[in-house]
Amino acid sequence: MTFSDLTHPEDRENDTASHERMVRGETHESSREKRYRRKDGTAVWVAIHASLIRGEDGRPLRTLAVVQDITARQEAEAARRAAEEKFRCLVEQSLVGIYVIQGDRFVYVNPKMAEVFGHPAETLTSAPVTDFVREDDRSAVATNIHQRLAGGVESIKYGARAVRRDGTTIYVEVHGGRTEYHGKPAILAHCSTSPSASRPRKERRGWRRFRKTIRIPSWKWIG
Repeated sequence: MTFSDLTHPEDRENDTASHERMVRGETHESSREKRYRRKDGTAVWVAIHASLIRGEDGRPLRTLAVVQDITARQEAEAARRAAEEKFRCLVEQSLVGIYVIQGDRFVYVNPKMAEVFGHPAETLTSAPVTDFVREDDRSAVATNIHQRLAGGVESIKYGARAVRRDGTTIYVEVHGGRTEYHGKPAILAHCSTSPSASRPRKERRGWRRFRKTIRIPSWKWIG
């Protein structure tokens, strides 16, 4: 039985092409990932590092290869991709704005977030977060972002005034915590328009007193 017989049918063409490049002298060694088929027909993923052993006349005599079983790694990666796709579908269809902040910028916003702010996603991710916040709330918002990214606060809820594309002000409620995104500290949060957005100032003061009365300690309110 040859290595080609053991190789998964979908990987044979690439496997043969890689070997032929070594035979022609275009490369001295080859590293690749492929699948073998076990006796029971199941596939096993392997990482191969191969090189040719040649005779004194330069003709190929045999192939020397180191083979490592990477099935567990491949299965874990496939599970991660499936989970990410499921999460992406949920987020994209969410009825609340969901976003990821890294540094001082949005690095991801879902469609609802773009709708809330009245800006396309490309605009929201191309400028500092505070550019979309009312000027007198920017300092507090920047502090909240810094505290979570630095690990000082794991999770926080707060309200702030945002500025839509048409210049109108909306009151938004934010809840998010620290996470990692591409291996770096980030904030994953959701955002929704606050029912107090359209209320007059006097009624909003009453709403604040009510929140203090029911003592929700995780809320930090701006404005």
